[in-house]
Amino acid sequence: MADFFNLKQLNTNFKTELLAGLTTFLTMSYIIVLNPKILAGIGISFETAFLATVLTSIVGSFLLGVFAKMPFAIASYISESAFVSYIAFNLMGYSSGQIFGTILLCAAVLFVLTIFNIRSHIVNSIPISIKLAFTAGLGMFLSFVALLNTHIVTVNNEACPLKLGNISDIEVILALFNIALIIILMARKVKAAILISIVTTAVLGWWLGLIQLPEKFVALPNFSALSFANADIMSIFNINAIPLIIIILIMMFIDTAGSLIGASYQANLLDENKNLPDIKKPMLIDSATSILGALTGTVTNGVFLDSVSGVKAGGKSGLTAVVFSLLMITGVFFYPVIAVLPPFTYSGALFVIGSLMMSTLKELPVDDYTEYFPAILAIAFIVFTFNVGIGIAVCFIVYPLLKLLTGRAKETNISQWVLFLLSVLLFVFSPC
Repeated sequence: MADFFNLKQLNTNFKTELLAGLTTFLTMSYIIVLNPKILAGIGISFETAFLATVLTSIVGSFLLGVFAKMPFAIASYISESAFVSYIAFNLMGYSSGQIFGTILLCAAVLFVLTIFNIRSHIVNSIPISIKLAFTAGLGMFLSFVALLNTHIVTVNNEACPLKLGNISDIEVILALFNIALIIILMARKVKAAILISIVTTAVLGWWLGLIQLPEKFVALPNFSALSFANADIMSIFNINAIPLIIIILIMMFIDTAGSLIGASYQANLLDENKNLPDIKKPMLIDSATSILGALTGTVTNGVFLDSVSGVKAGGKSGLTAVVFSLLMITGVFFYPVIAVLPPFTYSGALFVIGSLMMSTLKELPVDDYTEYFPAILAIAFIVFTFNVGIGIAVCFIVYPLLKLLTGRAKETNISQWVLFLLSVLLFVFSPC
């Protein structure tokens, strides 16, 4: 096993990889409950969405670890689940069958584009400054979400959209303690900093009566709820489905590429041009897993940014991803325990990871406005619209236009103008 995962060459060991996989699992375990709750809003049962969420994460992460040998986890994108539930289903009026049929079609398209190296060529053509913006923007987004989830920052009103939360609230205090403990332990070079902080904060929460132990620690899920007939692909071959197809395809392309590049940067896997060598493997895996997700009852799957927590815990090999996938199997049965963990136990990890990802800002070419401002716009729109896809799409539009209008069109390429066109179409057809 050590030889297969190149543990010696990567200067790691089984114990470290096991710890990294466990850290990733604890940081990401909330998705087991949250994603099904969101998808229940489009007319499928919680059990169906739950099993689909867990199954795709298990399969995708295992494949990523064994074949791509990357230390990340694959999971359903919460942002896309929110889009299909709140907008595609409730606002645009599409059925769950049409939604999953569209996801199936778009995932299959990306799979084919990946096989013929078209998808990887487009991603590699993205300028370095924009890739740095992906990482910083996604990092700021993660940190912002962590502050909101723990009520350290709360929504206020139109005049002042955000305000400081009630810092006398015990849960807010525990969330701040969680962040501080992670930073202190990481500064002291403790590899298990995130894991120790999650467990310590959870124990404190239980001791203070904020976490109630479940009535049962193990529950047998209803496996009969798992269906492979959720996607009604025939229903989308009409003109009315075109807006949904365009939106889902662009979101899928942007979200998977942005997350993969952002996570890989944190794991020091990118080359000097900020490209990911052998990018084809993880792209084949995320598109294949998304096909499985559409068939079983969940949305686009891809590298999950939260899994960078495992990298920060010392994970360097695909064994981290394999350990995570095996722990996700236990999550099928131990989800009553996972469900009681409140955000103040794990959101600190998201805040710290996001903060570290923002360090890419120092590499932006500040003196070149045609590179700097598209990157800053991407970061701003990712955070302030609370939508990763929108932020990146804005950047794809502004970058080539700014080059063109400043007489530097020769610095662009065909792929960048393709992304420009796709991003324009996103804004034309998207109601949000």
